[in-house]
Amino acid sequence: MARIFAFNIFLFLVPFIAYAAYLLITRGSFRNIAEWQMRTIAYLALGGAALMVASILYFGHIDLQGADRVYVPARFEDGKIVPGELVPKEQAEAPSE
Repeated sequence: MARIFAFNIFLFLVPFIAYAAYLLITRGSFRNIAEWQMRTIAYLALGGAALMVASILYFGHIDLQGADRVYVPARFEDGKIVPGELVPKEQAEAPSE
């Protein structure tokens, strides 16, 4: 959960970091308060929020792709380890006992 929270915070801060880099390259410093007007900060916050929402929708869509699949754990076959995978429900084997 902390990883997801940190990733979303990073996505929110990306526009601010990009704008600071732009100011640093074009004006030599990003610490001039006059460059950080309230309108600019609002646009950057909206851009960061849009990135966060887009990532949530994207990763939510990816998670739904495996909704009709079953996880088959790692196993030994012919002396080799076969990694775990998601397979369609029809292909999933019943666990051997």
